Amino acid sequence: MAGFSEDVLIGVLTKPPQRVENIVQAHVQKRVYLLYREEGLAMRIRQRRRIRWNGAVVKPAASQPNERWSMDFVTDCVSSEKVIRMLTIADDCSRECPVIEVDISLGGLRVRRVLDRIAIRGTSYPRDKISCTSLAF
Repeated sequence: MAGFSEDVLIGVLTKPPQRVENIVQAHVQKRVYLLYREEGLAMRIRQRRRIRWNGAVVKPAASQPNERWSMDFVTDCVSSEKVIRMLTIADDCSRECPVIEVDISLGGLRVRRVLDRIAIRGTSYPRDKISCTSLAF
């Protein structure tokens, strides 16, 4: 380990292996910084962007039917190795599934037609719809 001072080498030899990499990396960064300063160059040191977490937003549970529905896509593979997709819509209060639509592909227009079909059938739309966070919606 050429170029390292004796105290750095002693520190490396007395630390566990995963800490050795951190010590060497910190020493290399310090040397690069000092070389930049000698040449009059500015070294950009990026600060970590900290994301503040204000706590989870919890909605109250649905207290009556048709207050809130949850929608999600489920994917499965059948024995013929075809992938099928299912659109599941569930009432959060009664746990009833007004519809489960199954097909090889389900686009946005198809989802809209399914929701319209539920409304025509007599079930009114809920006040609140929750969809999954997948890219499908």
